[in-house]
Amino acid sequence: MEITNGIISLKQIDTQDYPGFSEVKLLYYRAFQPDERREAADLVAQMDNPAFKLLMIMLYDKPVGLVAIWQLSSFIFVEHMAVTEQFRNRKIGETVINMIATNQDQAVVLETPPATDAVSTSRLAFYQRSGFDIIDEEYQQPAYNPAKNAVKMLLMSNRPVMPDPIEDVINEIHKKVYKK
Repeated sequence: MEITNGIISLKQIDTQDYPGFSEVKLLYYRAFQPDERREAADLVAQMDNPAFKLLMIMLYDKPVGLVAIWQLSSFIFVEHMAVTEQFRNRKIGETVINMIATNQDQAVVLETPPATDAVSTSRLAFYQRSGFDIIDEEYQQPAYNPAKNAVKMLLMSNRPVMPDPIEDVINEIHKKVYKK
């Protein structure tokens, strides 16, 4: 899978030997708290799952971020998205979210922490500016493994999600993404 607008492109990482994977993995560990992310071996194992895509965000030919998405029954789930610190505030994240949304004929659903500090407030505002609305304020991201904790999150979408009710969407995310 590759999506491009001529300046920014999303290139699928197929294996841990893919050029740039080590930089993507480092960003993944820096950008997300331990309870909010998979262990490295679990991330690599997901690459064999046809529903999962780990995409490297490229600015021209330079890796500047990552986005992990899942093709679920009737929507795209963005599990993680991050841009390297030196390239933040350049509309790269906004461009990537718009590229994903416009290249899909389905709703895009994602999790983000509730606004409790400057960083989480900024993330929430970013997604709202990008056309996302909160669809569940009581959402819990399940623990990735028994050594980790569930995390309070907001579930957001850029358009109405099918199936409805929202519990069906949550159940599918939990079952297919988190294996719960």
